[in-house]
Amino acid sequence: MVLDPADPEKGNLCHYLLSDSVLKLTLFGDVIYAGLADGNLAVFTQIHNPKKIEPEVLIKLGTDRVPAVFGSRDHVYASCGNAVVTIDAKTHTIEVCACHTRNPC
Repeated sequence: MVLDPADPEKGNLCHYLLSDSVLKLTLFGDVIYAGLADGNLAVFTQIHNPKKIEPEVLIKLGTDRVPAVFGSRDHVYASCGNAVVTIDAKTHTIEVCACHTRNPC
């Protein structure tokens, strides 16, 4: 749900149902990243038009929760279970998945 902070009495401007609960919201550049409880990362690029807000990309990082999302330079880093995933901030594609086990992510 998107609310107008300048006029909270106006009510919600729009809403979009995601695949699971949002655990982390991060604004990086002009993009909002939402880490979800089902292992997905929702990428919202049309943030300046709240009437049309919906994720441009839904990136499957794994099956565990995505409780941390951080942007730096040209990349976004997200945690999912025992993995840290590096995502290109321009193409929104996974570049590296580093796990804390001997098995690949």
